[in-house]
Amino acid sequence: MLEDFIKKISSRTGRTISERENEYLLVLTSLGEENIVICVREGDYGFYAKVILERDLAIINCSEAEYSPLGLYVFSRSIDELVDKTYAKILYLVSKSKISPT
Repeated sequence: MLEDFIKKISSRTGRTISERENEYLLVLTSLGEENIVICVREGDYGFYAKVILERDLAIINCSEAEYSPLGLYVFSRSIDELVDKTYAKILYLVSKSKISPT
């Protein structure tokens, strides 16, 4: 089922790679010049994901992302909802990363 997530999110972003990491699916994708890490897992009542910019992680893994205070969470009941919400979070993070402090 999470394979559908990979296909659908990669159709909205750039090159996407993924691998299993314990109970998570680690997804690395890009939008523009930003690399994004997405850690997804399926729970009892739906899906959970953490979306974070790659540059905000010391190590690219889901344990690091899960406990990082940076990034955004996504909760959904379906793959399509997960893709829509995740993409919205990606757009938000990328847009915020382009704002330079004054």
